[in-house]
Amino acid sequence: MYLSSVAVLRLVCVQGLVLLSVQTSIELDASDRIVGGKQIDIRKVPYQVSLMYEGAHYCGASIISTHWIISAAHCFTEDEDTTKFSVRVGSSSMTSGGHVYKIYREDIIIHEGHDANGDNDIAAIYIRKPMLSSRRIERPVVLPKVGQPVPVGLLALVTGWGRIAVTYLYILIIIINIYFLIMLLEVVIMLCHHYYITSHNLVFSMICAGYAEGGVDACQGDSGGPLTLNGVLIGIVSWGVGCAEARHVGVYTNVAKVRNWIRAKTHV
Repeated sequence: MYLSSVAVLRLVCVQGLVLLSVQTSIELDASDRIVGGKQIDIRKVPYQVSLMYEGAHYCGASIISTHWIISAAHCFTEDEDTTKFSVRVGSSSMTSGGHVYKIYREDIIIHEGHDANGDNDIAAIYIRKPMLSSRRIERPVVLPKVGQPVPVGLLALVTGWGRIAVTYLYILIIIINIYFLIMLLEVVIMLCHHYYITSHNLVFSMICAGYAEGGVDACQGDSGGPLTLNGVLIGIVSWGVGCAEARHVGVYTNVAKVRNWIRAKTHV
């Protein structure tokens, strides 16, 4: 999720992947994308998924097994017709290549604790046809252990096909990755409350990542996408205020905090 002066979800329609280094901000909009990144190949992040609505890129997601992907709950709002969702896997392009699978309404599981504040912003989606094969690019991302702490001060990787600038410019046929400085929730609470005062509520299912000076960040279109550290999925792009703005860091779902839920729903 990504917001401009207010919290907004990070959803949108863009094409390509890019690589960046930053501390993220708070927003709630399903059309945000990575700002300040550079191009990479899908083979570097074979778990990356393009969640599509009516055939166009809408959110990011991650493969966790042959039949399951996870994304952000806010990508599936009451305004969307869930029969119009599909996913593209195994391609650096969000418009072509790889394999496309239809998503069925009954196969989308939204976390029961998800609310308007962005708490528990995670959804599990079952893909009826197998996505993984020894002859294909796609690979599942490694999941953290339950309650596994997020190290402070290390660089993590965020990828997606979201916006590359707050001016709504998009790069076609590329993949966007971003490096983020990760902070523990205690730091996030102090930092985000300092930046946003009391305008946004932070809970233990969230972590922040990004640079205080701004310049690099996830943005519209990146929602639901992966934030990984040494190949382990530690965060899901959730929300922020603006994109790559100074003194605004991004907010992610802390995967270790919802690990039990993932196992209960997917058996992964």
